[in-house]
Amino acid sequence: MNDKVIVVPESDIPMREVPWGRTKVLVGKGEKAESSGFMFKITEYMPGHSHEGHTHTQDEVIFVLSGRGITELAEGKREVVPGDLVFVPAHVRHAIYNSNAEPLRAVIVKSPPDA
Repeated sequence: MNDKVIVVPESDIPMREVPWGRTKVLVGKGEKAESSGFMFKITEYMPGHSHEGHTHTQDEVIFVLSGRGITELAEGKREVVPGDLVFVPAHVRHAIYNSNAEPLRAVIVKSPPDA
């Protein structure tokens, strides 16, 4: 656990490939900016890809930085655009689809962080 304020330039953290695109964790368990309370990452959903319906044991916030996509809600599907925030309570099924020509880039915050 960190006991001091630190600065982590986003450019210092490499993206890693995931089935729906790329992601990097900036704050979380075992990271340079370590936290046992939450995870902060940047994810890019690549064109034509999706993060199929799934659930988490923690709350999740998805804040869209750029691009466009579709998210699934209990009421149906809804387009998300830059500036939209999607709040997903723990244990609620959700999904993100990117059927557009550019990546959908988002900040993801989970609390507590993934194990």
